[in-house]
Amino acid sequence: MKKIEILLLLIVGLAPLLWYKPGYIGLGHDMGFSLAPVAHFLDRLYTWTDRLGPFGSNSVQVLPGVFIHGLEALLSFIGFSLSAVQKITYIFWFVLPGIMMYALLCYLHPKKNDYPVRIFGSLFYMMNHYLLQAWTIAERTKFSIVAALPIVVLLIIKTLHKKESPVKNSLLFALTLFFLNGGEGIPLLISLFVVVASTAIIFFFLSNESFWPKIKRLLIFSFLSALFWTLLSSYWFYPYFKSYNQTFGQRFEQAWGIAGTLSWSQGISVNTSWINLFKLRGIPDWYASPNHPFANEFFKNPILLFLNLLFPTLALFGLLNLKKLSGLLFKTRIYFLSLLLIAVPLSAGSHSPLGIFYDYLLVNAPGFGMFRSGFFKFGMIIWFAYAYLIAVGVKDVIDWLKIKPKVLLGAFIVSLFIYNYPFLTGSFFNYSKGKSTMVKVPDYIFEAKKELDSSKFSTRTLSLPNADIRTEYIDYDWGYFSLNDLSHMMGRKSLTVNGVLARPNETNLIISTLSEYIKFGNSNLVKFTGADRAVVQNDFISPDYEGNVLSGIKESFKKSKDFTFKKSIGRWDFYGYNGEILPRIYSPPAVTFISSDQKDLDIVANLPGALDSAAFLWSDFPEDNKKVDIFSKLIIQANCTDCPSADNYQIYFSTSKALIPGTAFYKLGKFITDARKYFSGSPNARIEINLSASTTLISDLGLLQAKKDEKGIGVAVMDLIKNLKEMKLNLDQISDSKIKQEILRKLRFYLSFFISYESQWATSAQLGPIKSDLINLEIELRKAITEIDEQFGQPVVKVDDKLYKYGLEVPETGSYNLYLYNKSTLSDQIQLTVNNRTFSAQRIGTNWYQITNVPLENVRILLELQKPKNSETRPKIFAELMKNAPEFVSPNIEFVALNQTKYLLKAKGSERFLLGFNSRFDPNWSLREIEQDVNKYFRGDKRSFQNGKVVEYERQDTHVLSDIVFPNNGKKLYPTLELNGFSPGWILNSEKSNQDNEHVYLLEYNNQNDFYKAVGVSTASLLIILFFLLL
Repeated sequence: MKKIEILLLLIVGLAPLLWYKPGYIGLGHDMGFSLAPVAHFLDRLYTWTDRLGPFGSNSVQVLPGVFIHGLEALLSFIGFSLSAVQKITYIFWFVLPGIMMYALLCYLHPKKNDYPVRIFGSLFYMMNHYLLQAWTIAERTKFSIVAALPIVVLLIIKTLHKKESPVKNSLLFALTLFFLNGGEGIPLLISLFVVVASTAIIFFFLSNESFWPKIKRLLIFSFLSALFWTLLSSYWFYPYFKSYNQTFGQRFEQAWGIAGTLSWSQGISVNTSWINLFKLRGIPDWYASPNHPFANEFFKNPILLFLNLLFPTLALFGLLNLKKLSGLLFKTRIYFLSLLLIAVPLSAGSHSPLGIFYDYLLVNAPGFGMFRSGFFKFGMIIWFAYAYLIAVGVKDVIDWLKIKPKVLLGAFIVSLFIYNYPFLTGSFFNYSKGKSTMVKVPDYIFEAKKELDSSKFSTRTLSLPNADIRTEYIDYDWGYFSLNDLSHMMGRKSLTVNGVLARPNETNLIISTLSEYIKFGNSNLVKFTGADRAVVQNDFISPDYEGNVLSGIKESFKKSKDFTFKKSIGRWDFYGYNGEILPRIYSPPAVTFISSDQKDLDIVANLPGALDSAAFLWSDFPEDNKKVDIFSKLIIQANCTDCPSADNYQIYFSTSKALIPGTAFYKLGKFITDARKYFSGSPNARIEINLSASTTLISDLGLLQAKKDEKGIGVAVMDLIKNLKEMKLNLDQISDSKIKQEILRKLRFYLSFFISYESQWATSAQLGPIKSDLINLEIELRKAITEIDEQFGQPVVKVDDKLYKYGLEVPETGSYNLYLYNKSTLSDQIQLTVNNRTFSAQRIGTNWYQITNVPLENVRILLELQKPKNSETRPKIFAELMKNAPEFVSPNIEFVALNQTKYLLKAKGSERFLLGFNSRFDPNWSLREIEQDVNKYFRGDKRSFQNGKVVEYERQDTHVLSDIVFPNNGKKLYPTLELNGFSPGWILNSEKSNQDNEHVYLLEYNNQNDFYKAVGVSTASLLIILFFLLL
């Protein structure tokens, strides 16, 4: 009988075959399926990847996905086509949760006539609406945790109820989570541990065993499970948490922060009411888009509405005869009901009635911010509990009706298929109108991949056009759409593209590089990207909107003389770069210091002679040039003193919902906020808390004003004014001028934004207390902005109809050249006033004017420029100071990439020099001098750069245990410079001298060595555990 049951599950598990049209595969959005599975898998065996980000990225966070992508790589390696690899993989992940649930149900309901529980429970667990939304992007990481849930619960029940060996079950527990580990989904793992903890606690109290024996059994199982799992998972666990600040923690804080986290959680939780969740509804995606491919059917179709009530009703029916049950059957129903009651509040997230406590944890509990999507992280527990409760409900209904059980079960299964009909049609891939994650990839994409893979060296390819700057979305006219660039799915080579994985300074460099082609027809920045070729993708949908700074980039690029057309592959055109690029490793003789608006970097790059050196260092603050003595030139941009603030911060507005000012809950929330401020360790943190609270209060004001809630508005205004005063007091406690200036900028931006909303409400309010309160608030906000302007040291200047006014921070006394840039052509000579002295600026190009040898002192000076009659844009002004270059001598360099985390380099002819590494800055890169003979690694083809000064040997892909092969002779040196806006640099003074004046260095990413050590621990642990299990 059970063989037939398993066969039925396997047959249903073939449903993914129904999803495909000939030639189509699942690709795009966050699907993460690679067009090169083997290369994708090999890339994941390193803690640094050149594949992600325009200049590489830490990839420690994806190490746990080695088994998920290993399956795809194995199938591809064996020889299956890409389509077959995906189909087999999807069948595996589709059926696995059902098989695992079947194993649990066989243990709980082993009797022959319990087959309705086993069959229906397994089918419901593999086909439900929670997994339906996950299949839109084939979330294999989520499927692995869903599959693990029944097995870990089974092992805990066996340990605590059946009193099986806690040692053996802890070994099996660890093995289960070793293979089914949630990929990079740390939050999903923690969600699973919520189930583990709940199961252990519930069955501990349900057990009839005496206290001390069962507590001993529980502690042994818990301790050994944690120990064995930690040892097995060391390969990712150790390097992940050792570099936590470079991985999830850093990215999360940069991307979200407190206000963003709360706003996201509250947005996700809009429809996750307890009633919706108990009805198996509340899926955020279904409510977010009016063009959702099937959600409206479940809201309107009477049959689907009936089924939506039927299944929760069946679960309730399964709880009606609890009094008739005993032993394990009674305990399991109590357990799954308890699990459901635990999961619902967690899945509801920020929704009332307990959303206030969830929000408190988001703000205050370290790391809890990763659960900002409560439904997606904890919802699987609801469907897990329901799978069992509904299954026993089906069995109880069949027993109650006492008519042809197989026919009734068949009817229930048919109802389940109807309820989950998108699983049979594949319509869930239709993400929105005109967008699908099931696409037909053109053949030329695979041919283009071969071309991209053909490079033997560490150079990059510049990708054109680029992502939509506003949304960072990638979109192709043949269907691919995602935040991840298509190149990330094509192999392991490095493509320079602006996208969601680019850091702000990297984005700025790429946009500035491309902007140069539009403004000037050539680029002086492109060499810093390390790209020796470019690909123009004519199938890319370029965003067309007013103000797009990259509008027309393809046409401008093709006209440039920097690149020469090489070949077309389908609709992709490949170009070769004609100039000299920066190789991956190089030694600049000197560095140019630039302090400018990042948005003007393309203009600075075209200032005559500005970037003749092989490297520059960019900073917001002119005085930063004094930190290191390496600069041959200083370029400082004058800032506008009569312009509105150009700062731009992301503001997340969210209403309080349960914490509306004037209510009892608000007082509780206010108490929690005050407590957070009290326990905060720095004035900066207290200002952030005040700012976050004020943002919410401003949002609440809009609702209160619409309701004409006089009391609520009075409370909100009073607390907003109080927050302003507290922020002023905390500002006075900040001594670091840079930090203070940045906070002042942010405060000014936020307060200006507050006024833009609040003043409208004040204007529209009728005479009375509400209008009076709102006007009073506006006065206080404007007063605070005035005080901020005064602290800047530059009070707001009234706009002069005849003059442009600038301020210039002169970093050191000297003779400067001043340059003016204007987008449109002006007269041949224009007048510039410098501290009341007038100078004539001479034209030196179409857009540039120059004043030479202007003596300036180390103070802030004022500049005034007569407004040109024929200019619509404000001219940019730069000051240049030439300095005596420090005594650095660039050596001759030979280098080879052993792999993407380790480079060997030989430097000859210099003892004191600068070294640049043309990759993303990361503090885990280190450099040390070694004494071993490394000549055997320098083999194969080679390529010269910088007139033969630098030679790179053919890139290898070899795992090297450098701590063993190259014992730690020299001291590790970590990067002290951030060159070219994104990459690490070192100042080297060699302590060792030899006859040939040659020094050998190992440049490596330290996390890779951590990974190798941890793989050893995991491998040894796996062998020992398997040995014990076999015994």
